[in-house]
Amino acid sequence: MQPYNSHQWLNIATAGIVSPKERESARQELSDHMEDHCDALMAAGLPRGQAQQQAVYAMGDPAEVGKRLRKAH
Repeated sequence: MQPYNSHQWLNIATAGIVSPKERESARQELSDHMEDHCDALMAAGLPRGQAQQQAVYAMGDPAEVGKRLRKAH
C-alpha cells in the first residue's frame, strides 16, 4: 500500500459517496477513528508524526474502504 497522509486517505476513501452530507459524516467518523488510534499510539510513547503514519496505515487500503462505504451508503 502506498503511503498516504490522513487527508489523502480520507479523500480516497470517501470519494465515491455521492451525497455530500453522507460523505462528510463518513469522513468525520473515519477521521475520529484515525485520531483515536493516533492518540493511543502517542500514549504508548510514539512521536506524533510516527503515530499518525501508523494510524493511517492501520486503516487499510482507502480504495477498499471506499468500496465498502459505497455499499453502505
